[in-house]
Amino acid sequence: MTTDPFRTVDAAPRVAEASHQVDALDSFRHVLAASALTFVLWFIPFVGLLLYPIRFFVTYVHELCHALAAVFTLGWPIGIQMFLDTSGVTHTLGGLGLVISSAGYVGTPIVGALLLLLASRRAMIRPALIGAGAICVITALWLGANFLAWAGGIVIGAALIGTGLKASNRVTRFTLSFLAVQCMLNALSDLRFLFWLSVGSDIPTDAQNMSNATGGLIPAVIWTAFWALTAVAVLGTALRLYYVTTVRRSIGE
Repeated sequence: MTTDPFRTVDAAPRVAEASHQVDALDSFRHVLAASALTFVLWFIPFVGLLLYPIRFFVTYVHELCHALAAVFTLGWPIGIQMFLDTSGVTHTLGGLGLVISSAGYVGTPIVGALLLLLASRRAMIRPALIGAGAICVITALWLGANFLAWAGGIVIGAALIGTGLKASNRVTRFTLSFLAVQCMLNALSDLRFLFWLSVGSDIPTDAQNMSNATGGLIPAVIWTAFWALTAVAVLGTALRLYYVTTVRRSIGE
């Protein structure tokens, strides 16, 4: 009886490919579950209290995007205030007002897209949760301008760090996927609400700030529509990249 000394040469690549396929399918299932849960919760009355921490997180990301835009345009963030209705405001000094005002509604879906792509890779899930939590804690200590912003950022940040360190693989992947979906879809939901505010009132909003910055030449409703189209484009691009990096791996392409 003879043996082929080269028989097992290709075993490692095949094992690695199978591992990638299992990882991809697992990621896809978790994203589908997170998306389905999001849509179901939208139709359940009084579910807002259950989603309060998530809504707080999404708004906090929105405000951090304003702060980051101020830094990138040579301004400086002074503080972030959060309110019980999960609205918020970021105070900045200097920088480009047009960029800073746009950053919240444009940046939030981009953050969601980034989290979605990180959720597709098992090795990146825990670092992503721990990193997101650390950012929340650090920025809350640095920029928290009222008690809710300070305490909320620390509590949610600590929860994300704890999840990343201690939770099971399934819980960590679902948590990151759910946060990603919430950032992307809630941004669109908020823009829908902002659209009607822009049409029917002069309440100070990011869109109204943009209109004022252009001397009323470009109405608030136009800015809202532009941000909505941008958010849809980001969502479409994220899903396309997710398909390329995840679904194709699941079928071995």
